[in-house]
Amino acid sequence: MISDLPGNLAVIPVLVGPLQTLIALLPALAAAFGAVLVALFKPGTAVKLAKLLWVQKVPVTCAAALVWLLIWGIPKLWPRTGKTVALGGTNSLLFRGGPDRRGWIGSDPSADDPTSGGRIWAQRDVAQTFYSSPAVTGDHVFIASVYLSPYTDRGSILCLDAKTGEVNWQDSCGDLRATYSSPAVSDDCVVCGEGTHETDNARIVCLDRRNGKKLWTQRVMNHHGVEATPCIANGKVYAGGGYDGIYCLNLKPDEKGEPVVLWHKDGNEYPDTESSPVVVDGNLYFGLGITGNALCCLDAESGDEKWRIATPYPVFTAPCIAGGKIFIGMGNGNLIKSATELGLPEIGEVWCIDLATHTKPDWTFKTGKTVLGGCAAGKDCVYFGSQDGFFYRVPFDCDPTKVKKWNAQAPISSSPALARDTVYFVSTKGMLYGLDANDLKPKWEACLWTQPPADKDYFLSSPTVANGHVYVGTAKDGLLCVGVPGKRPDPVWEGYLGGPGKSGRADNVPLAAHMENREAWAYPKDAAARKFQITSPLAYLNGDVHAGIKEGDTFGLAKFELNKDPAQLPTHALLAKTKNAIVLSPAVKDSVVYFVDGKRGDTGRALYCVNGNLEHGSQIALSPVEGMATGDFTLIGDQLVIANRIHGISAPLLNTKENAWTYSCGESAGPPCGSEGRIAAAFKNPNKLVLLDSATGGELWSVALDSAPTTGPIMVEQAICLGTEHGVIAYQLLDGKPIWCQESVKVATPLIAAEGKLACVGTNKTLALLDATDGKVVKSFPGLANDLPPLLTRDGLCFAVEQGFKLAPLNSAKQPDTWFRTRGFKQETPLLVVNSYVYFGSDKGLMCFKPKVGE
Repeated sequence: MISDLPGNLAVIPVLVGPLQTLIALLPALAAAFGAVLVALFKPGTAVKLAKLLWVQKVPVTCAAALVWLLIWGIPKLWPRTGKTVALGGTNSLLFRGGPDRRGWIGSDPSADDPTSGGRIWAQRDVAQTFYSSPAVTGDHVFIASVYLSPYTDRGSILCLDAKTGEVNWQDSCGDLRATYSSPAVSDDCVVCGEGTHETDNARIVCLDRRNGKKLWTQRVMNHHGVEATPCIANGKVYAGGGYDGIYCLNLKPDEKGEPVVLWHKDGNEYPDTESSPVVVDGNLYFGLGITGNALCCLDAESGDEKWRIATPYPVFTAPCIAGGKIFIGMGNGNLIKSATELGLPEIGEVWCIDLATHTKPDWTFKTGKTVLGGCAAGKDCVYFGSQDGFFYRVPFDCDPTKVKKWNAQAPISSSPALARDTVYFVSTKGMLYGLDANDLKPKWEACLWTQPPADKDYFLSSPTVANGHVYVGTAKDGLLCVGVPGKRPDPVWEGYLGGPGKSGRADNVPLAAHMENREAWAYPKDAAARKFQITSPLAYLNGDVHAGIKEGDTFGLAKFELNKDPAQLPTHALLAKTKNAIVLSPAVKDSVVYFVDGKRGDTGRALYCVNGNLEHGSQIALSPVEGMATGDFTLIGDQLVIANRIHGISAPLLNTKENAWTYSCGESAGPPCGSEGRIAAAFKNPNKLVLLDSATGGELWSVALDSAPTTGPIMVEQAICLGTEHGVIAYQLLDGKPIWCQESVKVATPLIAAEGKLACVGTNKTLALLDATDGKVVKSFPGLANDLPPLLTRDGLCFAVEQGFKLAPLNSAKQPDTWFRTRGFKQETPLLVVNSYVYFGSDKGLMCFKPKVGE
């Protein structure tokens, strides 16, 4: 993939082959060999050696024959094959299965996507390294392997059992080199390129699908491997030959078993054809890399060129076709060196070209760095990753207001897989991510290594989704089958504002542009007469609002069952009486409500649970809470993590009164947060941020903080953010390395995150909106009426001012509008939004405002 020209680029890594290593060792080897020669070829020594060999000529000859047989003879004469597999199942005729390049092959369109679990199996018996992307055809997985060492360059094309990972057969070529190309699978044949960047005289290989027997091979006149995945269409094979142009061959050999080349376009005219081709409606599409810089369309039957569009950068990605459009990625740089290291501008682009007009791109979308993996197209959006570390979702019309991106905190070099409603990709750090295809919110992740990858451990295999699993190759852990269809998680209110980083929104119903300027109701009708107070932030689940209350001299936990018409008064029930006031937000899962009574300094505090479907008297004490502990807690899946100790946190077992684990440190700075088996927590004295294993409480990593944290941590994509006395800081979730620090904002309330933004209320009652990627201040709003957290959603940013609430758009310069006005009462808890209705506690009790009619 690298030309011999200065300033070359490559999309496949420059792998250290045997020849290069040997050249590097030649001086030392020559010196050692010379010394041996001097000793051996002294006359006396040479005569003695010759006599010894002659005397032992029979065993020496046998030993030499045995070595030859073991190393070269047996693989040539009796290549390993394996069992014969039955034909049938689905096909995978080209890279990623189809022209839309979804990598979702042969799956039931109504089946749930894999979004939970870990490894189902790992195949490491034949090889530990796979750069190829798996082609899954029902019960079988086809893939090519890599084994490279200073003196070895070998690989094989494999057929594995999709359920167990057992090897059904291995190609019968016997001399296949390490291979990057992915197999294309027809009804009865498997076609694959051979080699990596360093492979000379590589071949296009065709095997019998049943047993891996070689049917034919076509050698290309190229100093590099055949790295593009072939395309099978209409009984023909279309394959890029790198600097040898592009080939069209019969799928079946001739009577003598030789390949039949129907046409071949020379590399002088079509240089560096490393883009995996596709045939649609009789046209062949492919890109040209270094020195070619173009997207080409040829007549698939004759090979005659129909059109060519020049591009400003090399095109290595496979053309993606959907909706009458073709999408290609391009840019400067390679997997080993950035464009800057090569003396070129850091740039990447994705182009959309109309197949009917094809004179110029409909649009170009710029990324921070090159796009090396291909695109995957859905119904109306295209998905791709970039070396800039972001994963993108771009609509077919490239409407900038609908573009989404997600920060993976690491370059993305492979192509994504797009299933029913989840999109999957692998970062160069060996993390597999499953994001919601609509909004790129994380749904699942899996680690693809057992030992942290080294600098030259390349994750190039693109994931394939089939049979309810994800199949993907790794740098040194073999071919993996991971994940199972995930049950949609039960709704849960994790704690304060719905959980760390959230802002009190209970659903995805769009916010109303304006609310009524007077309350729909206040409960009770006369709070002052009943001496009624809301003492905690609100919690919501399944139609019920839960909050701590005080009525007269009674403290407790109340449930407000919302009316079918939310504008009507709710039904009120006291679920539990408590000794102390409940000041922290409850958490709710199923029908169980978790809460802590008392504030710091109170005695007799505890963590309780109560069945929300029963009346007063059903509460159970789960864990004592020390008087000076913060008591902050978060319900993370089936686990609750709480600061129930003055110096540390615990994970109580919810069915007993014991702790699964405790972690001793300083004073907790806010509620812990967590996902996918990891818990993050911040502490004072010592000032420290830690990431813990959720099952054991073991420390995965820790970071000493320069100043005391003022908020608990939140997870934003692949970062952990928190407020400190010096400002807002962000660290990588994977290893705790610092990302950015914004010192201009001194945070007074918990951080809120949404749509790639962070909302922070400063100690000066100024609201700042930060870009979660780099920490830069996007907008700021002074003059807040209180220091309660705002409401941040994809619809906008809502915050309190003296006369009510304002709603500010996130993605425009438009000034905030008045959302609704408030008069005659004081807001005392953050907002809760359910089905566009707004609830909060005030000095008038629990209040509800409804959307303005017609909006």
